[in-house]
Amino acid sequence: MTGSCNGRPPAPLLEVVNLACHFGQRRHPLAQRRIIRAVDDVTFTLEPGESLALVGESGSGKTTVARLVLGILPRTSGDVRVRGEPVSFGDETRRKALSRSVQMIFQNPLDALDPLVRVRNQIIEPLHIHGLNGSGGHMARASAIMADLGLESTLLSRYPHELSGGQLQRVVIARALVLEPQILVCDEPLSALDVSIQAQTIDILKRQQRATGMAYLFITHDLRVVRHMAERIAVMYLGRLVEEGPVETVLHAPQHPYTRALVASVPGLSRRDRTRSVPLSGEPPKASSALRGCRFHPRCPLAEPRCRAEVPELLPIGEQHRVSCHVVCEGPMQSETLPPHIARGR
Repeated sequence: MTGSCNGRPPAPLLEVVNLACHFGQRRHPLAQRRIIRAVDDVTFTLEPGESLALVGESGSGKTTVARLVLGILPRTSGDVRVRGEPVSFGDETRRKALSRSVQMIFQNPLDALDPLVRVRNQIIEPLHIHGLNGSGGHMARASAIMADLGLESTLLSRYPHELSGGQLQRVVIARALVLEPQILVCDEPLSALDVSIQAQTIDILKRQQRATGMAYLFITHDLRVVRHMAERIAVMYLGRLVEEGPVETVLHAPQHPYTRALVASVPGLSRRDRTRSVPLSGEPPKASSALRGCRFHPRCPLAEPRCRAEVPELLPIGEQHRVSCHVVCEGPMQSETLPPHIARGR
């Protein structure tokens, strides 16, 4: 079905509009309160069966976006909607209903699991909460998911402290998959797994997606994994999106200077000439209200006076490709148009 009964196109499965989350910080009772803009004006959509990778350095706001999507954190402004229904913080009834459709794989499995509860009970707990265990097949479902993830069924009777880090991470993945949600938010789900188990888990997640039409919001800093898990990629820097587009387009022809630096830091990731990378200097500034203009300008070798004064919009520069950069949006950068010292990769 391509439309709704009122003639309007159907709402996206997940819609994030102008999302912001600011935290107050006061180091001393007499000091002026600082505002930390952890997430600032983030907009994206996610359709059924689609995977969007959210990437960036630690502290860029990726996990905060995930928690806002699930309603775990209160948002300062903006909207989060699942199939047109708003996600609200503090409304436990609505949040329980939402959790049937949206599940999360947390980055740290030790924080996500109860150390005093056996693995089997933690995996099937979501089925009990949502009343989906009437047929009596919940243990069979848990065992099947465990087997798919390469875990022995004997682990079901163990406690979390009796499992390795990789086994714990796969238990968390199993618990998220047991409900067959419409959206799976994955916060660094492969970071604790070795390479062979990573490949196996990626294959399982992709098979689940093909079978159910599940959508993934995949949060990671590993660009190699992104190529296998997602069709689209959104790059975050200090709480804002700086580039978004198809994975192959962004990884093979990155336009924002920050994206170029990320891609260039992974050997062999891009097929293009590595001299196209833009060298960075310094450390990321804090996401405070004192920062003006483009948040990347203190580290950007292409920064102009305008970049220090005006916040760039996320504008289209090609088919399904958006960039937040004054320099790029005036004309997509090519290696031959870069300043000579940058084009030489110095």
